[in-house]
Amino acid sequence: MVALRLSAPPHAVYLGKLLFNLALLAAVEIVSTMLFVLLLRITVGNVGLFIATLAMGSLCLSTATTILAAIIAKASFKGALFAVLAFPLVVPPLIVAIQGTALALDGSPWASGAPLLQALFSYAIVTFVASLLLFRFVWEA
Repeated sequence: MVALRLSAPPHAVYLGKLLFNLALLAAVEIVSTMLFVLLLRITVGNVGLFIATLAMGSLCLSTATTILAAIIAKASFKGALFAVLAFPLVVPPLIVAIQGTALALDGSPWASGAPLLQALFSYAIVTFVASLLLFRFVWEA
């Protein structure tokens, strides 16, 4: 960690961690979604809305949990603290993503899912910008 602090600026470390979390979540999501659809014989009514909701939900989860992981890395009680801090940050986008997924599975048009996608995108942007601004203080603490 000391070598990383000396060789890279804080925002580069945060962006690297965020990209890794996005890639890992995307890989897990692809496998689990394919298994979910195949094994349970689910028919997706609006595939585009389904994929967009999954992508926006993943972006929200990654932006929120990346900064939380950095905060937790500095703490001594890691397990309990992550659950307590993550709950208020992760539950709102999960609720919106669940609603969007239900609309996509039902075959609802894009117009009904667009406000949910906008909410997820807005949440991801807000948490990304806040995390990018705060990561330097967490990293140097």
